[in-house]
Amino acid sequence: MLDKTGQPGLILSCDPQSYDLQARLDGGVVVHIPFAEITRQTNLSAEYALRQVGRTLCMQPLSQEDPSLYSIRAYEEAQFQQIRREFLDGTRNTYPARFKLIAPGGKLAFYQLAQGVNGAVHVKEFSCGRIDDFNRIEMPRELPIIVRELDTQGRLVLTARPAFGTFDDTLNRLCLQPGSLATGTVCFHFPKAVGVMLSPNIMTLADSDQFPPTGSRVRVEITRIDAQEHKIRSRLIGPSSDSPMRHADWIVPLPGPWTDLDAFAQAVEVKKPSAENETLKPPPEPPTFRLEAERSPFCTYPQETIVHEKNAPVSPQSLCRQVRPGHADARLNAVSHAVEELRYCTAWQLQRYLYLRNGLLIERARLNALLERLCSLDVLSALRFSSGGVECKFKTYHPSLNYRCLMERNPRNFGAADLAEVNPARVKARLASNQLLLGMLNQAGNSPCELDTHPYLFDRESGVRARPKHMLTCSGLCSLIDAFRMDDLDACEEKLARYGRYFEQNPVDNLQLCLVVEDSQQEAFFEVASRAGLSIPILLTTDLRCLPEPQFERVSPSPAKKSLFKQLLDRLIR
Repeated sequence: MLDKTGQPGLILSCDPQSYDLQARLDGGVVVHIPFAEITRQTNLSAEYALRQVGRTLCMQPLSQEDPSLYSIRAYEEAQFQQIRREFLDGTRNTYPARFKLIAPGGKLAFYQLAQGVNGAVHVKEFSCGRIDDFNRIEMPRELPIIVRELDTQGRLVLTARPAFGTFDDTLNRLCLQPGSLATGTVCFHFPKAVGVMLSPNIMTLADSDQFPPTGSRVRVEITRIDAQEHKIRSRLIGPSSDSPMRHADWIVPLPGPWTDLDAFAQAVEVKKPSAENETLKPPPEPPTFRLEAERSPFCTYPQETIVHEKNAPVSPQSLCRQVRPGHADARLNAVSHAVEELRYCTAWQLQRYLYLRNGLLIERARLNALLERLCSLDVLSALRFSSGGVECKFKTYHPSLNYRCLMERNPRNFGAADLAEVNPARVKARLASNQLLLGMLNQAGNSPCELDTHPYLFDRESGVRARPKHMLTCSGLCSLIDAFRMDDLDACEEKLARYGRYFEQNPVDNLQLCLVVEDSQQEAFFEVASRAGLSIPILLTTDLRCLPEPQFERVSPSPAKKSLFKQLLDRLIR
């Protein structure tokens, strides 16, 4: 215990005007405590002073000149400095603490290590188990608390994880082995299993077709224990009628005044294989511009159709609650806006467009998760191409019919017919033009570019209309980007004629027309382009796989801190 150099005294009364305290020491001497010397906390209030009446507190003489004046503040400050000194010297970091209160929000709990010396325990530092909110558990009144660190403001940061033991300690205490029964609390659900907390620092994944509500007590039968990787598999038997888990029942005594947190961290971590047996994984490669030749989204196949992916229906009320707060998320907003600009795109194209256009590099796994979320909320729709009963593995994303009302903005030049378009040739023309656009943006590098993803050319006098896929202006050169598929020779000739009539009435300097055509129809498209006789140069592109790769800047962010239990849980559900 701490060396208490103060004198205990019973607080007799509180002055209603000055809020000074009167206290009686053990010898019967009545002393005076000024209001400013009641506690070391900074937010001292009159109500706090009134609540001290009837309590027995330790205090120290305030000055040698006046022996009747005492200070509680000085005693509490001495206790704090002693704890701080012992932690910095490495002589003691473990103290018996008493629970005080839970902060609003339920993520922080305060424990008192000594009189006037409190520290905060985060919910992730309370135990190795899955606890999301302190308000949902029964807090132990007394608990061995370890000082983990001092923050930048000199406050105590606490942890209670060693107070509940390690994985092996709990196995021995519960006598767990294959075939034994155990009782736990349901924490989360999986498609065919539930996560059950057996103790504050151990969990099991229980196979089940039933899904009891979170927080209910259930019985499980242990089927397999992997002590090396800290995995426990089981099967759910049914509900249990025993009392809820009391965390106070699982506290283990901590030996000695000093607890080695590094040794405890090694004890609760999953044992990794030795270096000579561990296969070295190659470093992750940056995304590239290479395309897969098999079932490429830019090639035309016989009897090709579009297969729409169907998502679970979502109620309008749920959509309004989920989409609009999510719309404030910067990445969700950027992804949805990029899909709106490209109209039809693959995740591969979307990743590069966000990087080349906005400088935003999102990892593929994270980007796929964002796309799936937007699809589940009916903001985006996904489709695949099917030929001869074989589906292409590429997904193509486009704004759904509910995009306008859910994202609270009108898609530019989007009509119901555009969003409901199901013609594979037109969709693949859009994908091919997007691909050419990405290559041109990459070649431009850091040069200033102006991009119009939905250009519309209209001459009021002649009534000529033309809609290229994209318009890119870079270094004074304006490029119109368009694409035609195998069966679009007639459409190509008619559209080139419209381009010619428009630019006769509206001449533009430094203009070129870039067309993406299929390799098998290159000669036919070349003849059509020659007959058109446009006054602007026409560039035909067939092989989009030869575009240069973008130079990704690989930023190595510091790895996010994960709790030891989160690491254990990742391996448990792997």
